[in-house]
Amino acid sequence: MKFSTLARMHAEQQAERHRYFLDLYQLNGQVVPADAFEHIDDEELYPSNRYFPITLYYDPKRLRTEAARQRLYRRTTRQHRGRIVRMRALLPDRLSRVSVSRGPRFEKLFLARGYATNVEGRTTIGRGKPGTFKVADRNFAAFRANAHLWAKILSDQSQAMFGVSSVGEQKALAAPMLGKRQKNGRPLPLVRHKGLFLGVRGPSDHDFHLAHATTPREAFDEGGRLPAQKFLFGNLRREPIEQLELEIANAQLIWGSRRRLSAETRSAASAAIVVWYSQIVATQRRISWDTDIRRKWPVEHSELLKEIKRHGTAIGVERLPAKAKARRLSQQIVWEADQIVGRIDDAWNDFAHRISRTDRILAALNGSAVDYAAKDIEKLIESKEYLVIIASWIGTLKRTGVQVFDESIARWLRFGWKSIRSNRCLFGQFPETTWLKLISLAGKYDFQPARTAGALPRLQLRGFSKPFTVTYEWVTIETLEQPTACSWEHDVLALKGPMLCFPANKLAYWKQKASIVKKQNGFLAPGKGR
Repeated sequence: MKFSTLARMHAEQQAERHRYFLDLYQLNGQVVPADAFEHIDDEELYPSNRYFPITLYYDPKRLRTEAARQRLYRRTTRQHRGRIVRMRALLPDRLSRVSVSRGPRFEKLFLARGYATNVEGRTTIGRGKPGTFKVADRNFAAFRANAHLWAKILSDQSQAMFGVSSVGEQKALAAPMLGKRQKNGRPLPLVRHKGLFLGVRGPSDHDFHLAHATTPREAFDEGGRLPAQKFLFGNLRREPIEQLELEIANAQLIWGSRRRLSAETRSAASAAIVVWYSQIVATQRRISWDTDIRRKWPVEHSELLKEIKRHGTAIGVERLPAKAKARRLSQQIVWEADQIVGRIDDAWNDFAHRISRTDRILAALNGSAVDYAAKDIEKLIESKEYLVIIASWIGTLKRTGVQVFDESIARWLRFGWKSIRSNRCLFGQFPETTWLKLISLAGKYDFQPARTAGALPRLQLRGFSKPFTVTYEWVTIETLEQPTACSWEHDVLALKGPMLCFPANKLAYWKQKASIVKKQNGFLAPGKGR
């Protein structure tokens, strides 16, 4: 069969699927974009549903020729007759930033062969132990890298903030935010106290927030050598720690007054940034735990059983282990919490697994690959989860110095402009003049809300010309008086500003939070009864 014939069959299948959802969402007679249903991935559309699009991912560096790709596509469509099969390129290093399949063997198959479909590898190998996921590994590495940077600046500021100077005292000071005292020491739980995530030594009136942990020794000594530094900051000649020290020391000039002030004011501004950065560490601890827990084999097994119950089969699954445990996500969280109780042997008020959109925005700004709470475009719009997508784009730009402003980011920026303006964390990443320039280059959107219950909204971008490059240059000692800038030259938008994603106009707020930490003489919340 000719490749053109296969392509025509694929188009016919896509059209049939489109008609199916027009009827399902009662949109017949309305003009609905051809890709309006591409993002649907909810309970009604398990991979065994005939309208679930099977995606064939391939490594373009290994399948170099069009002929080789056509042969692979034909073989895959024969294997999945009657199904929609689409083909997409995927570089292996992207697996650390996006999760295209939660099947525990998908990554191993893809890396070994150079291709795999998103319905393969959905069962485990051997005794039911799951494989690793690069997204989960990357998020733990991002947490470790940021913990390393934070521990370094904390040691620089420890004398001014807490009167601490020895290495041992500095490591003890950092331990509550990192989660462990020593390499084999008991964990220090993470709790919420006066609007801050802090550690605690013993039982507390506050909820225990489930999170990964690392030790002070690992943060001080090993974090800087992790590959995370490369995927967070790219191949920069300038060391991030040097830039961090520059911005911490001059925080009052960068985010506060544009004039030289007293040493006391400058010290208070530096302390504010240190405490703010501690919350990045806390949030990424929680995000890394959340990313990992959602990919646990019992959770995936539970979804497979639901799929089999609904469709009578689970595509891509040869067999399920007879004795494998299946748990819903909520059940897995309870199980994990029980294991923690067994290790710490203390009584706790409750175990919390609440990660807000603000938490996800903060984590994404600083390098985490965040799972979106929304599963389809309708819920993405309703929940404003697209703000997390924007945060990830901004964070990468600030750390690596370059991003592509394409139609996807233009759509979300233009559509979410009102939400961006009301979100202090996001809006504070750039001056208003820079935001207005970005929005003007994004075009205009045409949005029509759903007219009937269960219908999808329409979201189209008009007036966006073509993708362009955005560059970002860090503030230097010479540009402290004017730390931000925006210019358009030769189809490139050149921005200047701080490396840190600290939000503008929030310095006074974080000075107040720093005063709480200084008053408590560290990052430990009071225990029970205090």
